[in-house]
Amino acid sequence: CIGPTSGGTISGDQIQDSVPVIISNVYPAVSYSGKLEYKWQNMIFPFTSWSDIANSNTLSYQPGVLVQKTMFKRLARSTCSSDWVEGVESNVVTISMKINKWKGSVSNDWSNPENWTLNKIPETDNDLIFDDNPLNDCLLDQNRSVNNITNNQPKFLINTNGKTLTIKGSLIFANGAQIDSSSPNSTLVLSGSTFQTIPSGVFVNEKVYNLTIDNAVGVSQDSDFTIDHLLTINEGKQLIIPTEKLLNVSGTISNNAGTSGLIIKASPTGELPNGSLIFHNDGTKGLY
Repeated sequence: CIGPTSGGTISGDQIQDSVPVIISNVYPAVSYSGKLEYKWQNMIFPFTSWSDIANSNTLSYQPGVLVQKTMFKRLARSTCSSDWVEGVESNVVTISMKINKWKGSVSNDWSNPENWTLNKIPETDNDLIFDDNPLNDCLLDQNRSVNNITNNQPKFLINTNGKTLTIKGSLIFANGAQIDSSSPNSTLVLSGSTFQTIPSGVFVNEKVYNLTIDNAVGVSQDSDFTIDHLLTINEGKQLIIPTEKLLNVSGTISNNAGTSGLIIKASPTGELPNGSLIFHNDGTKGLY
C-alpha cells in the first residue's frame, strides 16, 4: 500500500457575509496506489483543535453557514491504509466573516436594514458592533437580545427607548461610548453564562430605569449605580455590590433568589468602605 506523498491544493482564503463559496480542488493528492479517499477538517476561532467533518470524502467542499472565522483543510489517504495516520494534508484555507456593524446611514431605526453595513438586521444574540464613524444613535424598535456590544466612539450611543435590551456577553466600550437606558419602561437584562460587570461610565448618568439580573454566575458593578424603578433578581441568579460601591434603587427590589441573590461585600480588614444599598420603596420583597 502506497499512500499519497502530497495532499494537493485547495482554493484560497475567503471573506464572506455568512455562506462561503465552495472550497474548490486545485490539485488532487498525488503518488499513491489503490483508491484515494479524502476527509475534510475544520477549526473554529479561537483555533484550539481540528475537527473531522462528517461525510466529506470529496475533492471540493461546500461549507454551510458560518458565524465565526474558520479554517479548513483536506486530508488524503489510500483506502488500503488502516487509519488516517498516513494521511497527508492540503494547504489550509481561512474563511473570515464580514462584520455587520451599526452605521445608522439613514436613521436611528434598528429595524431598517439600510442602517447596517451588510444591509441586514442582526440575528438574535449576535454581537452588536458600532462602526467607528456612525451617523446616528442606535434606537431599539422592540425588545432585543445581543451577545457582546462593542462601541469605541462617544458621539452616537444605544438608546433602549422604553424597550428591553438583553445582554448575554460583555460591554466592550471605549472613548466615552455609552448606553442610554433611562427612559420609562426601559429594561436592561444581564443574562450571561459567565460573570458580567457593569462598567463605570458606560450608562448615561450611571443609571438605568429597570435592571433584571438573570446571571447565575454573578453580576457586579464598577462604580456607584442607580436604578430608577425596578431591580429584579431572578431565581438562582446573583447580584454583587462590591466594597466601596453604592447601589441606589429608587423603586422596588424584587429578589427571587433569596439571601444568595443579593450579596453586599464587606471589607475583610475594615480598611475599605463596605458595599452599600439604598432603596426607597416599601414594596421591596425578598431582600432578607
